[in-house]
Amino acid sequence: MTFYYRALKPGDVITKSLLDDRELLSAVKTGNQTVNNSATNVTDLHLVLPLAANTNYHVSAVFIVSGPTAADWKQQWTAPAGAAGTRFTHGPSTATTTVRNVPIQFRSAPLTTSLSYGTDGTEPSAIREEIWLSTSGTAGNLTLTWSQAVATVGDTRVERGSWMSAYRVV
Repeated sequence: MTFYYRALKPGDVITKSLLDDRELLSAVKTGNQTVNNSATNVTDLHLVLPLAANTNYHVSAVFIVSGPTAADWKQQWTAPAGAAGTRFTHGPSTATTTVRNVPIQFRSAPLTTSLSYGTDGTEPSAIREEIWLSTSGTAGNLTLTWSQAVATVGDTRVERGSWMSAYRVV
């Protein structure tokens, strides 16, 4: 695996754009976000990354999610037009009654497939995703959207400290 770092040569003029192109993209939730009694996805306020056109990325994401047992949590990615990729996910199944001692489900799915994870009403669930994606001729954002899997009175929350990062891969 080769991570992308634009080569600098003697005589190159260092610009902000050139240096930004060499950096890891990352986003961290700086505050909790809540959905109550709704299975309609909302755009996450913090977990958004700008992607360049015609580029390959390896994205890592960790979500800290809490909510009622009956609600669970569903999420889906939106990406620039023409982007394609595969998600590899790890998290508690929707049949979970406790996240403290539960088998973790491992899944693979296309980039924009909606997936659901379990919440237990007591402790936060930890959900991890690895994504390999390629953009086509359109730049744009990779954005997390999410909601309760089943509309339930009670707060389902993606918590502060959840994060995502992307390496440009060549």
